[in-house]
Amino acid sequence: MADTADISQSFALQVLTPSKLVEEADVTLATFPGVEGEFGVLPGHMPFITNLQPGVISYEQGGMPRHIAVSSGVVEALPERVIVLARTAELGGDVDVDRATTAKNDCDSQLSSISRDKDDWARLENKLKIATARIEASQGNKSSY
Repeated sequence: MADTADISQSFALQVLTPSKLVEEADVTLATFPGVEGEFGVLPGHMPFITNLQPGVISYEQGGMPRHIAVSSGVVEALPERVIVLARTAELGGDVDVDRATTAKNDCDSQLSSISRDKDDWARLENKLKIATARIEASQGNKSSY
């Protein structure tokens, strides 16, 4: 474990998709939608790797809260940086809220008309989580899964 005198007050956060670098920032705190629940990372955190579920990454950059909607992915946390590899990721300010709201409403409607044992249930539920995360990121809210 690092000596507390050696721990920085911030760490580098990188959020990447297969097609682009979505965000690269020095942050003081970040929270992530893990498959086992939401978790936070501070500077000097012990190294680990875990999976993400659809939701919102929240962090502070220059004292300002920021949010990124993500689908499934992987987080690697190291004492001085965190790397997120996500299938999709979108800065809250870049979200097309009308499109995300339409997708959410379509999924809600379809889910209410099929039984849970149908093959499409899990796919629709995942799409619903992604649409909800996009809306929440655009509004500056944390995901509530």
